[in-house]
Amino acid sequence: MMTHKKAKGLFGVPFIHYETLAEIYTKDKATGDVSESFVDAIEGIDQEIDKQPLIVESDEEDDVNSTNSDT
Repeated sequence: MMTHKKAKGLFGVPFIHYETLAEIYTKDKATGDVSESFVDAIEGIDQEIDKQPLIVESDEEDDVNSTNSDT
């Protein structure tokens, strides 16, 4: 195993923000080449949402019909 001379005294020293930084900057090592970071995943989700057609449904007609039937 290769080591860096300046890092010699850091073995076993806790890295307080490691988990937070790992979530932000690392990729999933288990999936190899197709891995993506958290930011890449969110961007992919946003792109998929943008591709979907926007369907606006209104129940306004149902409200009008129920109002007219009460009179």
